[in-house]
Amino acid sequence: TLTVPRQVAMWLCRELLALQLVEIGGAFGGRDHSTVIHSLERAVTMMDEDPRFRTRVERVRGVLEGLRA
Repeated sequence: TLTVPRQVAMWLCRELLALQLVEIGGAFGGRDHSTVIHSLERAVTMMDEDPRFRTRVERVRGVLEGLRA
């Protein structure tokens, strides 16, 4: 039940913070860079396949971007 939120969180870290794969893996419990790559790819696939899911992720992204200001 935590896999999808973790994958999206990893994708957001990459998109918003431009973190390296190793940095993202470390922030998520020491996961390997190949696991991070898989998570990023999976998040993109889910967003491509489900417009409602993409909308929800983009909404979260917008909130996080608003916190930067």
